[in-house]
Amino acid sequence: MNTEEMLGMLETQCDGFNRYGLNGLLFFLRTAQSVLADTPNEQNIVFDEATGNLLPLETQDGVFKYDAPDDTWRIAGILTLANNGGGLLNEWPGRNSDYGIGRQYSGVKQLEHIYISGIDYIRIPYIRSYDAGDITNPYVIFTKNPGDTEDIYYWYCYGKATALLSESIPLSIKPPYDYMFLFPATVKLAQAYKDGDYLKALPEVMKLKQLYAIEMNKGEQGVDSDAEDRGF
Repeated sequence: MNTEEMLGMLETQCDGFNRYGLNGLLFFLRTAQSVLADTPNEQNIVFDEATGNLLPLETQDGVFKYDAPDDTWRIAGILTLANNGGGLLNEWPGRNSDYGIGRQYSGVKQLEHIYISGIDYIRIPYIRSYDAGDITNPYVIFTKNPGDTEDIYYWYCYGKATALLSESIPLSIKPPYDYMFLFPATVKLAQAYKDGDYLKALPEVMKLKQLYAIEMNKGEQGVDSDAEDRGF
């Protein structure tokens, strides 16, 4: 359903609430959608729809901070293709040892493989990441100079729900999950405000979040069935 239809349903369920305003139904709908949809699940990984690959990250020599692409919520990692072998991977202890990736070398935990949609990536260890704010993108800071690169690094990010600032903006949660999860989560938040007891609603909303995440991990995601190789 669209946002206007959802608000109409909420009006019939939540007696005494206006659609708009500081504590209107649109506010609770926007909050519920953010809670449910900003999650680290398989269907929320951000891809380039034109190529089916993760979005590339170009770096510049001496530049350490990079903002993630728009409409992303969290940076799960900066990756490189396992068969690439360029960039900061060459500085990791044991990277080019006879033992290879995935084994312990001189007490150093080795590089982590991550398989996404059948592609073998390696996580770059020299980074710190920060989630998105209300009006800011998530960002990453390299702890070593990444240098001038193209086609070396890729964003491993999760998408951010669209901010519902008006009823003309489409819902990020699609049918049938809008009715199954978003509608009851919004009702619970509105009722909690009316009762003055947000603590009672919180575990119920988080349960809906868990159930929604389970649905978003279903289907064919090209996930490797073996455990991730963390090198330890």
